[in-house]
Amino acid sequence: MKSVRTQVFLIDARMVGARGHGIARYVEEVAEDLHFGGPYQNLFKKSLGVPNWSEVRVIFLIRSDCPQDSPIRKFETIVLDLSCYSPVSWVLLPSLIRKLGADLFFNPTFASYPFLGCRFIQTIHDLNHLHFGSFLQQWYYRILLRWSCGQADHLLTVSRFIGDEIESWIPVAKGKLTVLYNSVVAPKKLDKSRVETLLAGIRLESGRFFFSVLNPKAHKNAKLLLEAYSEFRVTSGVSPYPLALTLEPSEIPLGLKDGVYSLGGVSPELLAALYQGAAGFFSPSLYEGFGRPPVEAALAGARVFASDIPPHREGAAVFGVKMEFLDPRDPLVWTRAFHEAGI
Repeated sequence: MKSVRTQVFLIDARMVGARGHGIARYVEEVAEDLHFGGPYQNLFKKSLGVPNWSEVRVIFLIRSDCPQDSPIRKFETIVLDLSCYSPVSWVLLPSLIRKLGADLFFNPTFASYPFLGCRFIQTIHDLNHLHFGSFLQQWYYRILLRWSCGQADHLLTVSRFIGDEIESWIPVAKGKLTVLYNSVVAPKKLDKSRVETLLAGIRLESGRFFFSVLNPKAHKNAKLLLEAYSEFRVTSGVSPYPLALTLEPSEIPLGLKDGVYSLGGVSPELLAALYQGAAGFFSPSLYEGFGRPPVEAALAGARVFASDIPPHREGAAVFGVKMEFLDPRDPLVWTRAFHEAGI
């Protein structure tokens, strides 16, 4: 009987480190999918031309600070402490691919390579830097990323809105792009006493604070939310609820810090407690690829105020959750939302 050669599948997971973020969570979800079997495994099997996943040798390329409890650690790993965006990767990655005899490479980031030496699949989460990026970032998208998308065997993205954007921007993407929504499940339901204990540890009281998952990037629109909250504090007439944010203190502008709790990164359990205990969850983004936090907050039972942008409406429809949509460029409607949620 003719033996079947094992297919080598290399996945870049060097963006997964000690501090979590959206793309890192995405890559860990792909790892879970490959472990248990799901749409990503099916798509990769088809690309590799194998009927059984047992015929695939999966290798994750990781950093040394990849958490030990990450689902990525269930697979074979190779440590390379070098950013996937470093030009040095343009040399080292093709060399590693050649050494491993990799048949397929999965690139889950915006990183682009002039040459890889094997077929590859790439995920484009959004075109954010075309809209909000610096001159260099826009140049990178228009030259390297666009070229990379044209060379890829297959493209993945996380919402139909972004899929339409990509196909409009790169006509060659039509016919080789698949939308696979982020895997979103309701955060773990905590009992009331556990929620209260976790919140007390950060000086918050259940039902008497607002919450938002933000970073300081321009498209997240943090300044508008902070200005709206500042106006709420002035006009509330009572002791106003604090606003808890996943921002570092240095990321909050001077003059907009009153009543704001800077949490930075939070554990999954604390995040679940914040979702459950918040009087209102706020997501004022100007642009998103998908928008996971408002969907998670709604699944956890929070009252959600989200910017009126297509990905938020798409996420609410796909996952069957309720959100109240607000103009992301009008701070007054967000101030009114703080008053409504703070009653």
